[in-house]
Amino acid sequence: MYLLVDAVTTRDLLLLLVDGQGKLISRRLIKEGSCREVFLNKLVDFLSDQQATNKIIGLAGVNEGGTFSQVRQSCVLLNALAWAWTVPVITWSGQDKVFLAIIQRIKKAEIGSFIQPRYSGPGVG
Repeated sequence: MYLLVDAVTTRDLLLLLVDGQGKLISRRLIKEGSCREVFLNKLVDFLSDQQATNKIIGLAGVNEGGTFSQVRQSCVLLNALAWAWTVPVITWSGQDKVFLAIIQRIKKAEIGSFIQPRYSGPGVG
């Protein structure tokens, strides 16, 4: 399974689980979830609820467009998870709903790579 995370586009936290064929398995939207200390706890709850804690083989995350703190927090968390789980991580626009294309990009990414924040949202100048 692949985990796609958008904690940047809005103040909400969007978590998606997608299978290897690009089929959406589960979706959870946590209101105001990206702006508080609940980010990691909600992510753990989501993976536990889906019995996916040890089944993630790739990550994708949005890395631009939000506030400075949102972008930084999201990238740090996803990079740390990718390192801890030894899985590849890529950036994702948050708008792209063609999950198969995202999965194919993750499969081509190298383990040990990381995503970098792109600060361009509100309050960043």
